[in-house]
Amino acid sequence: MTRNIALTGMMGSGKTTVADLVASRIGREVIDTDAEVEAAAGRSISEIFATEGESRFRELERDLVAEACIRTDVVIALGGGAVLDDRNVEMLRKSAWIVLLDAPVEVLAERVANATGRPLLHAGAALADIWEEREARYRSTADATVDATAPPPEVAMAVLDAAVAAGDVLSDAERAALP
Repeated sequence: MTRNIALTGMMGSGKTTVADLVASRIGREVIDTDAEVEAAAGRSISEIFATEGESRFRELERDLVAEACIRTDVVIALGGGAVLDDRNVEMLRKSAWIVLLDAPVEVLAERVANATGRPLLHAGAALADIWEEREARYRSTADATVDATAPPPEVAMAVLDAAVAAGDVLSDAERAALP
C-alpha cells in the first residue's frame, strides 16, 4: 500500500519546488493546489483575493484539495493555509502522508522578500504573525517534519528518507529507486 505525499508549510518553505523534486525522483505526478486554483478560476490568487476575498479562495482551494485526495500516488504541494481548514485535513488524513517543510521565519522572509502574488503579505500581514497563527496547526497536522533550510534537493531527499521510515508511503519499486 502507498499513500499520497502532501507537503505543507509556510509560504517560502519550498513546497512546490520540493514536490517537483520528490515526484520526479519516484515517478509520481505533482498536484500544486495553488496552481490548480488559478487554473480553475482563470485568474491569479491575488486577483481572487482582491475581487472575491479570501473566503472564496478557500472554497476553491477546498474543492481542489478534495480532487487531489481522490487521486492515488501523487505528491501534493498544498497552499500555505490549506491545513487551516478542518475539512481539508480530514480528506488529507484519509489519503496522504503529510509533511511539514519547516524553516525559521527569517529564512522564509528572505525567500519571499521580493515575491509577488502573496496576497496575505500584501494585505499587511507580517510573515512572523502568520507563522505564529499557523505553527500549532502545521505541527499537529503533520505526520513528519523536515528541515527546509537546506537546498531543495537535500530537502527532497529528507522527505523521501522520512517516507521510507514511515513504511507505508512508498511502493517497493519507489523505495528500490532511491539511493
